[in-house]
Amino acid sequence: MENYLETHAKELVPVGAFLRKCLVILNIQQKRFAEYIGVRSSNLNKMLKGERPISHEMAIILEISLELKLLCGLKCRQKIN
Repeated sequence: MENYLETHAKELVPVGAFLRKCLVILNIQQKRFAEYIGVRSSNLNKMLKGERPISHEMAIILEISLELKLLCGLKCRQKIN
């Protein structure tokens, strides 16, 4: 994970793409992760593809589940858009 962050530090990576990469690196199936965080797998899939926005509440759930700091990135992205 740290290696991915270091090599992509200068790129603006969409949150969904970053989360997808996290799941791959951690070898977690999307369906099982969706069940774990209490969302339908179709909704998680749409978030990962960028077709559904990630709310602040969901960002906190994802942060806790994956031990990440997504809320800060989400706020930064909102300022850019």
